[in-house]
Amino acid sequence: MNTAQHAMLQSESPPRLRVAINATSLARGGGLTGLLGYLEGWRAIGSKLHILVFASRGAVLEAVRLRHPDVEVVPFAEGLGSARRLALQRLSLGRKINRSGAEVLLTTNFLVAGCRLPQVVHHRNLKHFVVLSAFERLRTWRPLELARDRAARSAVRSSTLNIFVSRFLKDSAEQLTGLDPERNHVVHNGLPHTLIEEAGQPDTQTRERGRLFSITSSAEHKDNPTLLRVLQVLLRDYPDIDWSLRIAGVGPWDREEKLAAVLGIRDRVRFLGFLTKAQLGEEFRRARCAMFTSRLESFGNGPLEAMACRCPVVAVETSAVPEVVGDAGILVPPGGVEQF
Repeated sequence: MNTAQHAMLQSESPPRLRVAINATSLARGGGLTGLLGYLEGWRAIGSKLHILVFASRGAVLEAVRLRHPDVEVVPFAEGLGSARRLALQRLSLGRKINRSGAEVLLTTNFLVAGCRLPQVVHHRNLKHFVVLSAFERLRTWRPLELARDRAARSAVRSSTLNIFVSRFLKDSAEQLTGLDPERNHVVHNGLPHTLIEEAGQPDTQTRERGRLFSITSSAEHKDNPTLLRVLQVLLRDYPDIDWSLRIAGVGPWDREEKLAAVLGIRDRVRFLGFLTKAQLGEEFRRARCAMFTSRLESFGNGPLEAMACRCPVVAVETSAVPEVVGDAGILVPPGGVEQF
């Protein structure tokens, strides 16, 4: 090969790998944050990828188009209810991905039925790999949840490759399924560069002495009763401080509001709903600390974001949370109101 031919070959761009991403089950929150993070990371390392994102919810479609205009967004079952969307995922999503020209599929928690491509499954949900007692199975028996658990465990066994967001989640899945660890890898969740850069700036925000903050949901494993009882104890033991608790996350919050009324703290609790990253940053910078009472976490985005914003963290010492927090926060036993 002469010098001219070599230079011509060097100048040519390598072929682009066509990657399909199944985001049809994602909504606003941690799942969407993770998806945007993958796209940002791949762009940062200069990967030669042609990415197709299959999504169903308007918030996901809009966010990907806005943040990553070079990504091909493919609406699927847009605006449909959960049952109809799930049925179409089973019946026709695989065929649509097959026809897209993609060479590999990245999907979350479950395999896509009827898809002939190599499937890399990104496991984010620890609940699928928890072994319940007979009593717990009867108490929380929900046919749809049981079906999803079985599907997630089947995905671990049948996928081309498995990616887990924590070592704890990987170990839990392997212990339950008896899977050979060769196909399993851990890629921890990351944070946007903008958040890290903002955290490195001088902190001019004044933290309010009695202001507590938490990101949670109304799911039972989040253990919100402990969160509320902590506020009750603080008001009892340190009445000279103007305590308040601000809770971010999507409800419904009926049970929490009733319990707060029973505990006599309803006027001290504010439910903020879904917050943007900018709004979350503001809450972290003004809070005395961020509290996380959840008993079951596959990772723990909330504590990670709080630490990035230099907000002190008090969290439960269980599941994957110690892996995320390390020695940068205070860890207490699950349900430990007095310890919190």
